[in-house]
Amino acid sequence: MASLKHDTVVETAAPAGLQNKPQHRTWHHTTLFNAFVIGGVGFLAPGLWNAMSSLGAGGAQEPYLVNAANALVFGLMGFLCLFGGPIANRIGLSWTLTLGAVGYPIYSAGLYCNNRFGNEWLVLVGAVTCGISAGLFWASEGAVALGYPEPGKRGRYMNIWLWFRTGGPLLGGAIVLALNNDENAKSKGKINPKVYLIFIALQCVAAPVALLLSPPEKVQRADGSAVIIKAEKSFKAELRALLEASKRKDVLLLLPIFWAAYFNQ
Repeated sequence: MASLKHDTVVETAAPAGLQNKPQHRTWHHTTLFNAFVIGGVGFLAPGLWNAMSSLGAGGAQEPYLVNAANALVFGLMGFLCLFGGPIANRIGLSWTLTLGAVGYPIYSAGLYCNNRFGNEWLVLVGAVTCGISAGLFWASEGAVALGYPEPGKRGRYMNIWLWFRTGGPLLGGAIVLALNNDENAKSKGKINPKVYLIFIALQCVAAPVALLLSPPEKVQRADGSAVIIKAEKSFKAELRALLEASKRKDVLLLLPIFWAAYFNQ
């Protein structure tokens, strides 16, 4: 069975005699543990980012700066998503996922400094780092979510990942409500700065969690099959494979759905 995320191809191979044969497995290399890893990163990084973006203007009084920042985030994310597959094949999924988490707290720090001190440049710098990180995150987590689990457990493990990612906005909303549910907050027109500090602290945990992801060759499935990453020999060959994958009819037919799905952002 093979799955395609951009041009990162993850295949399964069952060594002779190991299919459906019980074997000793190390818990932190199991597919379930790795599902919780990408779920945890999704919860802490993009999940809390979604909670912050739902505040409107990032919790600030005026929307103009944050609107420009969001344009940077999504523009860079779209570009990096295209090239995330070749990058992941060069540096590995674990490092790609880690780089995909480091930009989120920088963006939150920019919003905090703007809220607290009126600083604007850090918001734009944070938007650039967040956009780059987001593109790498979405490229790597898809390959892990679809490629690591046993074929019969993919739906279950994707459910775990999506549950965590949806839980991020829920926790973020609870934090915002708890710290802003008073008369003074209602008259200020912007949220309590402590909200940003909590978000920054939680998002900083995402990168260390991402480092817990097992490399494909160390993943231990219950059925004994192996996860194999097929990478091209050069970055130029990776880009050529990306172009070929982008011209596939099934990919082109999905583009309107991809485009419509991000209107909620």
